Amino acid sequence: MNPTPHTTLLLAALFACSAPASAADSALYRPGQSPVLVPEVMPAPSATREDMAVIDAFRTRYRTAGSPRLAFFWNMQLDDDFRDRNVSTTRIEETGDRSASLRGRVKSGPVNLEARESSTNTVTMTSSQERDLAPIRRRIGLPESDLWKVEGAFTGALREAGVKLIDRTTTMRTVAHEKKLAGNRETETAALLKHADMLLEVLMTGDADSPLGVGFRVSLRDIRTGEEKLSLYSQGLRPDTGASRVRFEAGPNGYERISETSAHDAREVGRRVATEMMVELLGTM
Repeated sequence: MNPTPHTTLLLAALFACSAPASAADSALYRPGQSPVLVPEVMPAPSATREDMAVIDAFRTRYRTAGSPRLAFFWNMQLDDDFRDRNVSTTRIEETGDRSASLRGRVKSGPVNLEARESSTNTVTMTSSQERDLAPIRRRIGLPESDLWKVEGAFTGALREAGVKLIDRTTTMRTVAHEKKLAGNRETETAALLKHADMLLEVLMTGDADSPLGVGFRVSLRDIRTGEEKLSLYSQGLRPDTGASRVRFEAGPNGYERISETSAHDAREVGRRVATEMMVELLGTM
């Protein structure tokens, strides 16, 4: 039986569908275009899974330790200076002698009267000047936007682990109001003793080898005993510092493959410092 025109068209359509994919693909694209790039290297695995494993382990350890409240000092150091004011005292002493004499005559005869007076006056002048604690206690830092990103990522990781972070300013305000305290140092001490169990202090210093140009010193101390639980220096580097990443960007000849070395941003650095701290504390808290 000779195929009808309809049968011939159907067979042609089926043949086209069963043709090799390369032939079909070449028919879909205009000639002269750049080939589609297929990544040869997959991006380095994200540290998120590792971070979550650390956070989960620390959450359990933190609860076992009784969930202590941590007073948080961000780039501000608790020092040993107890003074809130600069006080100067001046003493002025004035010494003088005065004398007077009187001569006269009375019925019984002449009389001489003489009087002497010695006096010493002391004047004490005291001046008091409020001290600006900010330049004394705050240290080298980052541009404000990066500073906020690092701090937000650091505290965010701790909150994920269920850590109770106590804000210094808020507790000082409430304690000063309750106890009618005027001095910053006295108020700060009272606030720490009332509202926190440990002091978490994060300080920055210049470090040319770190991603953001600063390194971080993290310390944790028991407020009542002064026992140091942790002293850690971190640059906020990922373990896969030299790992290669691949991404694709649109270019004049289509999408181009661009390889880059592990990029760091402020948020990633802050989170990395937090997880490093948690790893260290797993065996000591």
